[in-house]
Amino acid sequence: MQRHKRGAVFLFIALLVLNPWAAVLVSANGTTGSVNVFAGGFSNVEVNLQGSTTNNTSAIEIPRNVTFNSASFLIEADASETSPGSVWLDIDQDGSNEWAFTGTGYGNFAHQNTFNDSSTYKVLPSNGSNWSTSDPILLPHSASLYTADMNMSFSPQLSGGMLQVGQLLDMVIGDVNNDSNDDVVLLSNSNNTIGIGSNNSTGVGSNNSTGISTAISIVTWNATSGLTNTSWVSTCDNATYS
Repeated sequence: MQRHKRGAVFLFIALLVLNPWAAVLVSANGTTGSVNVFAGGFSNVEVNLQGSTTNNTSAIEIPRNVTFNSASFLIEADASETSPGSVWLDIDQDGSNEWAFTGTGYGNFAHQNTFNDSSTYKVLPSNGSNWSTSDPILLPHSASLYTADMNMSFSPQLSGGMLQVGQLLDMVIGDVNNDSNDDVVLLSNSNNTIGIGSNNSTGVGSNNSTGISTAISIVTWNATSGLTNTSWVSTCDNATYS
């Protein structure tokens, strides 16, 4: 019985002593290095993307049992080519992307065509010299712009309508009554020219014809009355504007 007890005690002590030795003897290789080429020794590769297909023809050879401290990639696209749309990089195809250009506001890679909320246009109100600022446009990090195009249109919020003025010889725009609003001066040499003034529901005024050959009429606008005009006023038969 005593021999068995001594053997058990010796084995237990040996395990306690040998375990720290094992922990000290097993260590990682501290050699550092870097991987800067693809499989085959290529420093860069061209990847063709079409539609929703995945291109997995590129590979990186990584030694076994290594730990990476950092990784970086330079991804470029030719602005003159058709955009592949959304692009992502999943190195080991585990479903977790190491890099992605996709999601709300990202638009098409190399052909950005949306704002940061994925909308393709914005309506911005303006009041005199006070202009609103649109939402930002997202660009890839360190991207260089090749070209930039913008389509703008203006929609006035002033009241308006169709004015039946007949045949005109000429028209010019200027501030006739000094109210800081543009006025329109019409010139006609036709007795059949229909007046612009409106004093009934049809929108056609009582001065339906110049009746005096060559004549002028002035159209003005204000927020209270909207569009109004003067009666046709006679002028020289051969009058022109220069």
